[in-house]
Amino acid sequence: MSIEEKLFNQMNETSGYWHNKSADLISSAGVLWKYGTDGNDYCHFNTYKMLMGMSFESIAKAFCIAQNKTLKPTHDITALMSDAGFKFSKIENRTLKALTSYVEWAGKYPTPLNKKGSGPKTLVEHWKELSSLGDEAFDYEILHKMWRKMSDKYMSEHNT
Repeated sequence: MSIEEKLFNQMNETSGYWHNKSADLISSAGVLWKYGTDGNDYCHFNTYKMLMGMSFESIAKAFCIAQNKTLKPTHDITALMSDAGFKFSKIENRTLKALTSYVEWAGKYPTPLNKKGSGPKTLVEHWKELSSLGDEAFDYEILHKMWRKMSDKYMSEHNT
């Protein structure tokens, strides 16, 4: 096995790498939140939500790896959180589901890969669903508190 393969496997199979990446991503999201808001005008809001979603995805994967579960090749944050053993309220699940869309496309591209949006929904239905949550569902303090509980649990269980 080459050094590259060993390094890849070590990074891919060590939950601490995933937790650290999650912490980096939420910190970066926090910078955009702090410096990207101007009153009620949100600058870089879609990129902020993408980083926030990537942070939740990474911390869920950290738990799955720590529990010796095979990672599913998905960005579906609610499914990953379920695999990791977390349960959330209905609004939290809706927010995590919306963040998945920002990870998959809405934070990176102007449109999804096809006009259907994600899954069977049309693009218009998809945007209506995302906007129905309201900006307050993506408030940094609320999401950071949710992430912090998971991070504290990870640190207490896995002391990396």
